Amino acid sequence: MTLQPLIENAVKHGLEPKREGGIVRVEAFSQGEWVVIKVTDDGVGISPQLLAVLNDEASIEGSTGGIGLLNLRQRLRHFSSTATLTVDSDKTGTAVSIAMLSAKEERCES
Repeated sequence: MTLQPLIENAVKHGLEPKREGGIVRVEAFSQGEWVVIKVTDDGVGISPQLLAVLNDEASIEGSTGGIGLLNLRQRLRHFSSTATLTVDSDKTGTAVSIAMLSAKEERCES
């Protein structure tokens, strides 16, 4: 439920517009006390204006796009109070990262 909308967005919005197709990469790794899941594509990228909306939850709530990301942010909040979702993009592709404290760190914070 967490990765599906990210991979679907990468294919639909990033790769489908490219004639030659592209690559979607899914990575999971630890970064200190954080666990990071990152979905990247080498697609067409996202305009700076849309990127600003996608990274601002209040803006998404008032728009017609980004509903999948908004729903994902809400699901993550139920799973972990430390979870963040960020979108980075340029003309060479897009990266969506989910970061949260590891379960061990999360228990210590509570």
